[in-house]
Amino acid sequence: MHNQRRAAFFDVDGTLIFTKSLVSFVQFMQQQQIAEIHPSKLAFFIQHIRSQLLANAPRDNLNREYFSIYKGLSVSRIEELARRWFNTMEAEGKFYILDTIAQLRELKAQGYRIVLVTGSFQPLLEGLRETFGVDDLLCTLPEAVQGVYTGELIGNPCIGEQKRKAVIQYALTHELDLAACYAFGDDITDNYMLDIVGCGVRVEAAA
Repeated sequence: MHNQRRAAFFDVDGTLIFTKSLVSFVQFMQQQQIAEIHPSKLAFFIQHIRSQLLANAPRDNLNREYFSIYKGLSVSRIEELARRWFNTMEAEGKFYILDTIAQLRELKAQGYRIVLVTGSFQPLLEGLRETFGVDDLLCTLPEAVQGVYTGELIGNPCIGEQKRKAVIQYALTHELDLAACYAFGDDITDNYMLDIVGCGVRVEAAA
């Protein structure tokens, strides 16, 4: 079987990196005291997101609500901040889950396509794409009009059942044999993705 027909699908938060990227990024924006969002509004938003996470609110609803904070912000500004966030997180250390990173590198070396499947969004994933030679991103898509985020999403958040649909569609598009593919995830909602490949791996990372 040609390697081109095989892929390894990776969740990101809790699978490749220890941090929850979306929450970490808004905390970074708060620390940077960005002018585009009033500090009190950002502080309230972070507190609200944390409380919803602790209450185990439905993740797809929370993910959709999360992106409302970007309404009116330029895509280029978020991309700039995201690059700075990624570089800061890398420099601070304890960012990567090394066991999973090692598996990614090994599968990449064997010729597997490397695909990130995550509820996060592209600006926060570009650093991983460049660092590890990621082939494709299947992620949540915030809507932007004329280079400005609207606060809405295009389609559904890439969480749970949507991950399964995204992986199946990707496999069809790229003529992959899912029975020959890997998938890695840490959360119970990743089972939708883990259960449709030949080798689904549950990641249990110790911080």
